Amino acid sequence: MKKIIVTCFLLILIFTGIAMSIANLRQNAYAMAAIWGTATVETSLFWQLVYYLQGRWLYDNVYCIGNPSDCVIEP
Repeated sequence: MKKIIVTCFLLILIFTGIAMSIANLRQNAYAMAAIWGTATVETSLFWQLVYYLQGRWLYDNVYCIGNPSDCVIEP
């Protein structure tokens, strides 16, 4: 009797884990829409246009690009 109860409990635990894993994969990820980067002076007109259209413009010809976070742009 004890073996049946333990087996049922383990099966329920396994199926619950599988169901939760599937449910977790179906969720939408909601992240904060922000751009993190370093404040960089850009002199090339082409890259100024590219960064401006991406929403990375800070002021004058300074744009928020790169990996280290010393500037952040939030919508």
